[in-house]
Amino acid sequence: MSTALAWTALISALVTVFGASLYLGFMTVAQFFLRPVFLGLRLDELSTVFAVPITAITRFLGIMFLPLLVAPLIQIWLGRTHVWTLVFSIAAAASYIFLALWYALSMRPVNQQLLTGAVSEEPELRAKMHQWVSRNWARFYAALIYWAAAVGYLLAGHELWETLP
Repeated sequence: MSTALAWTALISALVTVFGASLYLGFMTVAQFFLRPVFLGLRLDELSTVFAVPITAITRFLGIMFLPLLVAPLIQIWLGRTHVWTLVFSIAAAASYIFLALWYALSMRPVNQQLLTGAVSEEPELRAKMHQWVSRNWARFYAALIYWAAAVGYLLAGHELWETLP
């Protein structure tokens, strides 16, 4: 493997580990620290306690979408001759694609209802927040798989960049 490809493999691995670590961190905070807060929200708190962190995370992940999608695809191509690097890169790509699709198809509609003021009654807010928290468990577990696959690739792919000076 050329030096340029070895650097590309290493950089894509680091981008994927960075993204997976951020994603897992976001999901861990949401599920284990913010979940009790979210479940106890009142309508007058929704615009600050829920909207601010969710909007910030959504904006950040929107900016990072393309690099986090391309990095594992590069890893699949560069690691195709090594079994474990191929397995881990496919797992990272698949879990990231699942995270993106799950957000777009399952979480975003609930977020839109919560962020646009479509929820106007306390019981309706409780039901929507329970729905959000329940659906977010899928993202937590997918982020855990994404992180494990990213770290697995980083460990298994060492032979791809061993030749670097």
